[in-house]
Amino acid sequence: MNIITSLLDIEDNNLELLSCEVQGLKKIVTLESAPTPHFCPKCSCKMHSRGIKTRTINHPILQDGFQLVIKLKQRRWLCTNSDCLYESNEYFKLVNRYRRNTDASDLLILNKFRNLNSSAVDIAKQFHTSDMHVLNVFDRYIQMERLPLTDAISVDEVYLLKKYRCLLLSNQDNLEYRLEPRCDKHFRYFINTFGYEEKFLALHPYIKDFRDLKEEYVRFNSRNTGNPLNAAKEINPLIHKYCSSEYKTFIDFGHLLRKYKIPIIYSFIMVDRIGPNGIYNSHLSNGPIESLNRKVKDLKRLGRGFRNFEHMRNKFLFATRRNPIYKSYKANN
Repeated sequence: MNIITSLLDIEDNNLELLSCEVQGLKKIVTLESAPTPHFCPKCSCKMHSRGIKTRTINHPILQDGFQLVIKLKQRRWLCTNSDCLYESNEYFKLVNRYRRNTDASDLLILNKFRNLNSSAVDIAKQFHTSDMHVLNVFDRYIQMERLPLTDAISVDEVYLLKKYRCLLLSNQDNLEYRLEPRCDKHFRYFINTFGYEEKFLALHPYIKDFRDLKEEYVRFNSRNTGNPLNAAKEINPLIHKYCSSEYKTFIDFGHLLRKYKIPIIYSFIMVDRIGPNGIYNSHLSNGPIESLNRKVKDLKRLGRGFRNFEHMRNKFLFATRRNPIYKSYKANN
């Protein structure tokens, strides 16, 4: 029995295993404590058992996909002193009074809440309980206090991110640098665009490296538009530069470029397209095909499905073609 209690993480060492059976996806274990003399806590007289009640307890400690159910046989004790007649139920460390789930299930439920994508309904299904019980367990143990603020707060960083974040987010070649300084009320002195950029880069030593690596790929795209042969020559050194960097974000990006290197090179091929304003050059892309696929799905969703395929086909082609052809119709006289 010591092996069973250790396996099921049961603290009560005096429990005896009566039976163990499997019913579908349930493993039912029946436990009972060995009979020991009990004495009344009030008058110290001997107590006798009034009978045994079977409690059904969920104990989700197994990891094999089965639901573990413990049938716990609990005695009810009565004092033999006629003047006292004190009654009490047998106590177990495994589960509290009036509970159908062991204390171990509470900790496992709380651990599932660490995943933001898990809802109370999903967690309740895993532990074979109600979503209300799961929420009550969370509210019983969790009360997150607000963390204290740091001793030093960079007000300049907040100001720069709020007013001049375009210096980092926009492509560097598209920025309009102004040489004329202007009086900044926050810093209380005259400063131009280069001054703001210098303050941004001074916030953290990695910011300049991140921006420079980002601009490498932006310039690679701009430089090789319409020239796939040159893009094929330059993409390998670019991949090597990203993969040899010390930042995981750009290392992963380098692996992504290596994986889709051929489609990226083909994307620099320019083709002539006909638009509302005439013929224009455009990158070779599967965007138009993806757009058509999306329109088909939207049509099916809005129509809640179609029983007649020909009607659905004609409706889609009629709505997407520039100059649909009407067939002749003769009314019956």
